[in-house]
Amino acid sequence: MLIVLKIILWTLLAVLVIIAAALCVPTRLFIHYADDIILQIRYLFIKINIPITEEQKAARAKKRKRKIKAKPAKKVPEDNKKAIKKNKKTKNKKNKPNPAVKWLKGLWKKGRVEAITNAFKRIAELVGGLLKPIFKTFRIRRLDILIISASDNAADTAINYGKLCAGVYPALSIILNIVKYNDYNVNIYPDFDKKELEVDITAELSLIPWAVVFGAVKALVGFLRYKIRGEL
Repeated sequence: MLIVLKIILWTLLAVLVIIAAALCVPTRLFIHYADDIILQIRYLFIKINIPITEEQKAARAKKRKRKIKAKPAKKVPEDNKKAIKKNKKTKNKKNKPNPAVKWLKGLWKKGRVEAITNAFKRIAELVGGLLKPIFKTFRIRRLDILIISASDNAADTAINYGKLCAGVYPALSIILNIVKYNDYNVNIYPDFDKKELEVDITAELSLIPWAVVFGAVKALVGFLRYKIRGEL
């Protein structure tokens, strides 16, 4: 009995050591936005692409279907086929759109300039708000922002340039006062020869999982404190 207990305890200790070691490994988050949003998590030699838009999700679903087709299909009894079709319909009804994507699409309908400025303001609110303890554990390894204000009308180009500067720079100063960073490069300028707004944003963040977990606990405690006081 004692031998079994020792084996269990040593196994649990080994599992805890492995988890602790895994939480200490730096993780990278890579974000790129131009015509589309690309989000990738890099952990050691593993790279995970996270689908954000509906097109990316559809592409991933197609890949999964191809893998399923490659496997030998199991014969389904005729009586169960109707039940399977009903289950598929109910699942499709339950599948709700990603709230982050829905929010971005809502901003996009207002216009690209408003979408960009509102997105930066919203991120600054999140970073400087209740989630501040989490974002303080992040480090910006790379941040390149290029926004070219352009339109068919020269007056609109100048107005949009002013809106972009007024929306992006103050929000960015809030973010960089909280999140640690190595270097950043921001260029916003008007171009009266081009006809459309151009945006190219690349960011690479690094984080230590255990520090993020600790920050999340602090954020939760802060949230509960505000909730008890009735300030939320």
